Amino acid sequence: MTAPVAPVAPVTPTAPVASAAPVAPVIPAETVVPAASVAPAAPDVTGVVPTPDGAARPAPVGAQTAVKSPGRASTKLRSAPAKASRLLGAWLARLQWDLVFALPILAVVALAAIAPGLLTSADPLDGNPRESHLAPSWEHPAGTDLLGRDVLTRVIYGARYSVAIGLGASVVAVLLGLVVGLGSAVAPRWLQQVSDRLIDVLAAFPGLLLAMFLITFTGRGPDNLVLALGFGSLPAYARLIKANASVTLQSGYVEQAKTFGLSKARIVLRHVLPNALGALPIMVTIGLGGAIIGSSALSFLGLGPQPPAAEWGLLLAESRAYLRQAWWSAIYPGIALTAVVVASTVLGQSLQRRYERRDR
Repeated sequence: MTAPVAPVAPVTPTAPVASAAPVAPVIPAETVVPAASVAPAAPDVTGVVPTPDGAARPAPVGAQTAVKSPGRASTKLRSAPAKASRLLGAWLARLQWDLVFALPILAVVALAAIAPGLLTSADPLDGNPRESHLAPSWEHPAGTDLLGRDVLTRVIYGARYSVAIGLGASVVAVLLGLVVGLGSAVAPRWLQQVSDRLIDVLAAFPGLLLAMFLITFTGRGPDNLVLALGFGSLPAYARLIKANASVTLQSGYVEQAKTFGLSKARIVLRHVLPNALGALPIMVTIGLGGAIIGSSALSFLGLGPQPPAAEWGLLLAESRAYLRQAWWSAIYPGIALTAVVVASTVLGQSLQRRYERRDR
């Protein structure tokens, strides 16, 4: 008979065994670095600083601005030519091309009028009949005339006559215009009416016709030509000066000066005259071309300088009979005359635009 089996006692759950705490790694003493000397992590290109725990925080403002993209320097190098091109385009857009054309021409003509020997070493009166009407060549760039004189040399020396007569006529016109225009503005009303009617009568005739009429009494020559052309330009200058003087006399500060007891002569010299002369440089510059054309026209008719003087109008008159055989003897004086007149007119119009822009 078998012995009875003892019952098995129930197994009670045991408590979980606690895991061992992680042991920090031991760092040798010689490898320990002080915390103050540890450099902070540098931000990456996006401006984010990595942290030891894997999180990310924005970099300080100074650190973000200090970061530069590797391709930024090359981008600046590529944009430098584009920026220079834009600046050049803006400068060319603001550049006044009319003055670029006019000023060099006027500078060369002024040099020819003041010191023609700097532009040519030849004598304008020295000729050789054997070299009559030679075509343009290296020795004679503008050819020769009937008497074998160098045409280019005579054109250069002709600037002295033409420019001097034109400037002299402008000065005479300004002086006459000041006397008539300013005197008419400050004169009594009855005298203003007489002066206005006289100016209207003179303005009814072309200036060149008035100059020719005066030369018939004074005679031919450069001096009489200057006076005649200045008298022919009198109506335009007198009207301009009178208009500016009349506006100034009606202004408030002139009325206030009268209340302070200033004399009429002092008011005219101190207030009226400077304002009356304000627009004169513009008109003189524009009128210079007309005066040069007038002097050349009257010289062409034989009323100005006489041969063998080198004057542009006289050069045209001497070469008109030989246009088929020697066209160059007339074309170069005509080119010089046209260029000077156009350049002076362009300069005067540019000054007028600046003056009108300043008044606005």
